[in-house]
Amino acid sequence: MKIMFRTILFTILMVSAVGLLDAIAAKATQSSSVRNVQSRLRFRGQEVIDALTVPAVPPAAPLETIANTTRAAFETRAAKVYSFASADFPGAVYSIAYNANASTVVGDYQFPSSLGFAFTLKGGTYAELIPPGSTAALAAGINSLGEIVGGYRDDAGDIHGFLDSDGEFTTLDFPGAPLTLAQDINASGVIVGQYQDGSANIHGFVCKSGVYTSIDYPGASLTVATGINSAGVIVGQIVDPFGVVGGFELATDGTYSEIAFPGASATATSGINDTGQIAGSYSDSALVSHGFVYTPKRGWSTVDVPGATATILTGIQNGGRITGFYNDGFNEMHGLTGR
Repeated sequence: MKIMFRTILFTILMVSAVGLLDAIAAKATQSSSVRNVQSRLRFRGQEVIDALTVPAVPPAAPLETIANTTRAAFETRAAKVYSFASADFPGAVYSIAYNANASTVVGDYQFPSSLGFAFTLKGGTYAELIPPGSTAALAAGINSLGEIVGGYRDDAGDIHGFLDSDGEFTTLDFPGAPLTLAQDINASGVIVGQYQDGSANIHGFVCKSGVYTSIDYPGASLTVATGINSAGVIVGQIVDPFGVVGGFELATDGTYSEIAFPGASATATSGINDTGQIAGSYSDSALVSHGFVYTPKRGWSTVDVPGATATILTGIQNGGRITGFYNDGFNEMHGLTGR
C-alpha cells in the first residue's frame, strides 16, 4: 500500500518502531481530520520510501504567508561527495540512523516478527537502548553530552517521550497529552518533539527546564518540531490545510521561515546544526526521493547514496556529518551515516 507524502513526518521522524506505531494508531481518535493519517500509521520500511515517491496533493491556494523570509533556493550547488557507511543493527530486517554526536549514532531497528527497539552505535559496537517498562522504543536525538531522547510504548500501550542521561531515564509527557514523542535535544538540554492533544491534533513542542511550550506554524493543520541547535533555532515539518508537506525554521525571536527545496513537490525538514546547515528530504518531479543539505550563503545540494532507489536524511551534526536511511536495489532499508 502506498501512502501519501503528506504523512512523511510521521513515518520518518515521529516513530519507526512498528509496535510503537501500532500503539499510536490504536490511541488515535476517529475524528475526520486524522482518520486518513492514522490509517497509514502502520507501516513497514518500503512504505516510508513509497511516501517519498508519491506526488503531493497540489493546494487549491497557497498557505498563508507568515514568514519574514523563505528559504527558496536561488541556485542548487553541485552535490558534495560524501563517504557513506551503512548502520545496520546485526540481524535486523531494517535499521534507521536518526541522529549522532561526535562518537555515537542513535536509531532504531526491528527483528523479524518482533517489535522495534532503539539502539546506539559507538566505536563499531551496537547496543540496545531499552527504557524501563517499555515494549517498543526508538532513539531520535542525541546531544554533545551524550543525552538521548526518543519515544517508547509502555506495558499499558501508552506512548511517552524519554530522556536518557547516562543511563538514568526520565519520562517526558506534554501536560495533558495522551501521546508525546521527543525528537531532538541540544547541548543546553532543550528538547523538541511532538504531542497529540485530546482531539487527536498533532502539535510541536519545545521543553526548556521542564516547561513545555506548544509550537504551531500559523495556518498549518499539523506541526512537528524535529531538530534544534545550540542557539535554540528549531526546524520542523508541517502539513498545510491541503495536505501538502513542507518544512519550516523557527528563529529564536519567534520568526518562522518556510523551507522548500526548489522544484520539489514536497519537502521534509529533519535537522539543523550549529552553523545553520539544514538536512531533510524531498520528492522530485520524477517522484524520486532524495536527501538534501541546505548551507547558509551557499544554497542547496542533493544527497544520494550511490545505487540507492531512495535516500532520506534524518539529521545533520556539526561538521556536516549526516544520518538517515536508504533503500537499496533489493528493496531493503539500511541506516546510513555520511561525511
